[in-house]
Amino acid sequence: GIILRGTGPPSGRFAVTTNHGQFAFRISEIKAGVTLEFLDSKTRVTGLTEVWKLTDDSRNDDYPSIATMNDTTAWAVWQSYSGQMDEIRLSKHDNKGWHTFTRVPGATGDLWRPQIAIDGQGLVWVAWSQQVDGNFDIYARALDDTQDTWLETVRLSSGPGPDIDHHFVADRKGGL
Repeated sequence: GIILRGTGPPSGRFAVTTNHGQFAFRISEIKAGVTLEFLDSKTRVTGLTEVWKLTDDSRNDDYPSIATMNDTTAWAVWQSYSGQMDEIRLSKHDNKGWHTFTRVPGATGDLWRPQIAIDGQGLVWVAWSQQVDGNFDIYARALDDTQDTWLETVRLSSGPGPDIDHHFVADRKGGL
């Protein structure tokens, strides 16, 4: 999903082009909690009620990624640096708002650009590039939120070159 924040006159208009076609709507049509559907329900626009700050000023936080599970649940992940090492932090949004962050276990050290996706079984997957023994490789780990359990870390690459700038998404069937 994409979250846009801004201001404009109620008569202002968004024009959107996607792989499935084009659609447009006026700012005045966006209402908190109301979903507009376009392109035979392939695309939805929902007005959000608030903006939340997920981080604090004690760390340097970069490279956020967000994935939605359904109309009320979303997950955000980002890289966080304390002056000593990077770690990856995760936060969940549901009908109660954003929950306090969780660290992704095993993701510490020299990290790069975490990404998040949700598979067809509802597992929340986080992928990142991590330098181990002088080489960046891509790793992933899944959270089973229903059991509050992290699965084992999976190494996705092992080539001698720097494996970085990956992209991680789920398809319509929940495949990653």
